[in-house]
Amino acid sequence: MLCTPEQLRLVASENLTALADLDARGLFPAPSETAPQFAQRLERLSAHLDKLQTAVQNNGTWEQEGFSFPPGSHIASKYFAAPAETTRKRYQFSIDWVPGFFINPTGSWLFGGCAYCDWEKPSVLFIIRRSFQKKERWLFYHRDELLAHELCHIARMPLDSLSFEETFAYQTSPKWMRRTIGGIFYQQRDSLLFLFSALALLVGQCLRQFLFSALPLWPFWLPFPLVVLWLTLRYAGLRRTMARAQEKLAQVFGENAQAVLFRCTDAEIAEIADCGNAHEWVKQQSSLRWKVIRQRF
Repeated sequence: MLCTPEQLRLVASENLTALADLDARGLFPAPSETAPQFAQRLERLSAHLDKLQTAVQNNGTWEQEGFSFPPGSHIASKYFAAPAETTRKRYQFSIDWVPGFFINPTGSWLFGGCAYCDWEKPSVLFIIRRSFQKKERWLFYHRDELLAHELCHIARMPLDSLSFEETFAYQTSPKWMRRTIGGIFYQQRDSLLFLFSALALLVGQCLRQFLFSALPLWPFWLPFPLVVLWLTLRYAGLRRTMARAQEKLAQVFGENAQAVLFRCTDAEIAEIADCGNAHEWVKQQSSLRWKVIRQRF
């Protein structure tokens, strides 16, 4: 069960102890959400999860997000122990309530996993490749790392942010390289620009080889380095902003600064990085989410 009726009552009355307990489970208020609104969202989500859990226990097929989840595809709780510990150490939350399934979407030959969340319905779940049901590794994916990554996305989804999303999630990786550059692509446009600029190299070579022997190749080479340079400079700027913001938050929250940063929106991270007095900035925040942050950290 996500929340008991008593917990929902406490949340609606803005009981900070109850709200802090939910924060530790990866349930954050949205930026402009009030306590009653947060309680209503949790109540709807709890009802949705109860229906899903009943279907799983009765070995029924569950359909959501255009997928059909047959009996036996549900991810058992034992698989969450290590990923939950990873997110607890890094960001001080452990999700024990989100449903997950082992399935392979259509055309998923390189698919590892992804999260789906709609806080309006509300509904939330994630899927990972069926191969992980029997083994921990597949290609360059590791089951625990993939689960921890997706749990970070689920926790931050109410914040409706984008720029720092992948960077936060990749910090749970045990691989130095992924932690360092894993967030360079954070939207589909980035990947498409990279792929098409690389494809231009191949197109230029083919045209010169088979059709136009005198064709200059530099126009086909130019987009690729420019895209790489743009992505690199943008990502370096984002990492500098995150680092400055964490330094400012450390003045207020000490060793909990990274966990607090994880609960910030993109706009807040930029503001904190540039603020003159972190104590004053934090004190001025009056939203429910920041009340919970100050209560817990």
